[in-house]
Amino acid sequence: MRGHLLVLAGLLATLAVSSADARPVTQRFEAQAYGIFTVEPDGRVSEVSLPEALKPPLRGLYENAIRGWTFQPIEIDGQRVRALGHMQLDLYMDVSGTSLVSAGITKVQFIDPPSPSASVPEEGGQSWGMYPPPYPESLLRRGLGGRVEVLVETDESGRVNRAATRGGVLYARAKGIKPGTVRSAFSEFAQASERAAKHWTVSGCQGRCIVPVTFQVQDRSGGMSFWKPVIDVPFVPQPWVLEGESPTMLSSSGVSYSTRFRLDGPTEAVELFREEG
Repeated sequence: MRGHLLVLAGLLATLAVSSADARPVTQRFEAQAYGIFTVEPDGRVSEVSLPEALKPPLRGLYENAIRGWTFQPIEIDGQRVRALGHMQLDLYMDVSGTSLVSAGITKVQFIDPPSPSASVPEEGGQSWGMYPPPYPESLLRRGLGGRVEVLVETDESGRVNRAATRGGVLYARAKGIKPGTVRSAFSEFAQASERAAKHWTVSGCQGRCIVPVTFQVQDRSGGMSFWKPVIDVPFVPQPWVLEGESPTMLSSSGVSYSTRFRLDGPTEAVELFREEG
């Protein structure tokens, strides 16, 4: 997966809420989707392709929103051209019981398509020298997952000099889990990520960069659930993490995102639906 360093674990997990839950709580889910779109010479989006794992009616909601985007025209040798773009969408939805409360896009980033000569493996791999951390066994047995944003500082060759957690989320159901469990579980994921990151060589980084590390259990079919239940984790990073220049957000494969596509509009925190009442 290009967007996150993914730590796989062979444990059964379910997203279903028990029918015995008499008082449903609002649960946030997040997903990451890779899509392809076509930009016309005038900047309009004419075609959109999203993964089949994003099911109707949400799929149509997101496709219609993307078709409404307008980009700054793409030019080659001074001429406006029709261009094919690749994107990574961080999606969210809030669900209460069986009702959709809200849905939207947390962030969108544009990706240069992989070339056959690229030195970085395509989706499913990671940059040479970026090995994922081991899954903490105690959290694996309990079916907990998480996403850790690791800030790394590297030398000119991409070798990591120091690494620390900037933040992240826990993948777990909100109902019934104690705040202390949330904090301690995320701390284990963060420590495992930091230990691994200190041995990385990140080919696409010279300076300060963010690499997301994802720990996710497998579902009953042996695959990865598209939507993951999330809990925000209160976290205070080390002081040096908040100092200095703003870091560059990288994909897990250690490459920066494309700057060719410039959207006329927000690329973060875009709400597409909210239940009335």
